[in-house]
Amino acid sequence: MSNSRLAILGIVALSTLGIAVQLARSPQHAGRKFDGPSYLIQGLAVEDIFSIELSDSEGKTSLARKGESFVVVDKGRYPADNTQVNDLITTCLDIKTVAIVSDDATNHADLGVTEETAKYVVKFLKEDGSLLGGVIVGHSKQESSETYVRLANRDEVFVADRSPYIRLEAIDYVNKELLSVKEEEIREIHGTSADGIFVLDANEGPDDLRLVNMPAGKTLRNSEAKLVLRALSSLRISDVEKGPRDDLDFGRKFICQLKNGIIYSLAIAEMNDVTFMTCSAEYVGAKVSMQTGKVDSEEELKEKEARLLAQEKSMKFQRKHENWVYTVPTWKANALKKDMGDLMEDVVTPTAGDEEGSSLAPFINLPETPATDPPEDAAGDEEGSSLAPAIDLPETPATDPPEDAAGDEEGSSLAPAIDLPETPATDPPED
Repeated sequence: MSNSRLAILGIVALSTLGIAVQLARSPQHAGRKFDGPSYLIQGLAVEDIFSIELSDSEGKTSLARKGESFVVVDKGRYPADNTQVNDLITTCLDIKTVAIVSDDATNHADLGVTEETAKYVVKFLKEDGSLLGGVIVGHSKQESSETYVRLANRDEVFVADRSPYIRLEAIDYVNKELLSVKEEEIREIHGTSADGIFVLDANEGPDDLRLVNMPAGKTLRNSEAKLVLRALSSLRISDVEKGPRDDLDFGRKFICQLKNGIIYSLAIAEMNDVTFMTCSAEYVGAKVSMQTGKVDSEEELKEKEARLLAQEKSMKFQRKHENWVYTVPTWKANALKKDMGDLMEDVVTPTAGDEEGSSLAPFINLPETPATDPPEDAAGDEEGSSLAPAIDLPETPATDPPEDAAGDEEGSSLAPAIDLPETPATDPPED
């Protein structure tokens, strides 16, 4: 079984069952002998990892265990994305060595495997702060992608078959997607803006939107309304910090009610062209009641289950996101900050000369041109032609066809483009 699979089993066991899983590789030992390609880390008790330190020459990021998962210490102990933590451990366990370079610590600086010069330093620590395991990734070889690596507690330096990619930024271990709401799940959206409160009714579906209390002479601007409707389809953040932020005015609101009874409320603030947001959720749908002695039908049971799941979902969202302030990227913030005026446009009134039902006015009014009789040479045109000549040309007297045209096939309607003078025939040259 590969290191990746063992790491995944370890994290799944910790986060779901709470069972300690010991990775079944022989433990590290002094004077390790290299006898062919092998994994750099040959033993790691994943269940004993209490904290993780990630660093390079520019700084350090720390993750710490909280219950069955991890938190990002540098982001106010915000809940870490377990998928990213698992990927980090898997990446370290998958480092495979192909050759040994040195076992002399004096060569570490030249190979870039000191903690001060390394590309990546990853340490897995026990609860008492002692080192459980870790890797130091140094420079790559100039002629290939092979990279110098060593264990954090050993002097031997090896060549890895490839350079691992390890995320070092604290925000990399935060799940940046807060919400993912489908358009057809939305009942209505309430927004507050500089020009008042608007209500976008989506109860009939995303293709039949309606702006409540539309002023006379106005109609819905569908393209802008669609942007508002899709604002929560993938609501992503770029940063997070512990709240509250008393220096910010969260006066703008964006409230989305779903058909299942969940309401998501966003409070929005701006400072120095940066958009900040807090969010909450509540369930306002019908409560689930159990009646003694009543046997519910299958349909009724499914409906009650859906209500319970919606209620539980809103409670989990509220617990996770209360007291946190998020930074929203500009491209997403613009959809959350639409004003009522952005969702309306003037009704276009058809002009008197337009075709019935058409709202398009002619681009240029051209003067009428008096009809003229067709030229005499048009008398033989096919009956029913509605094309009038673009220009009245003077009549050209008909001329007899040249003698050499007498044998043309009967019925040809092509007139010569130019009347050429006749050229006397000449005898061919004697040769």
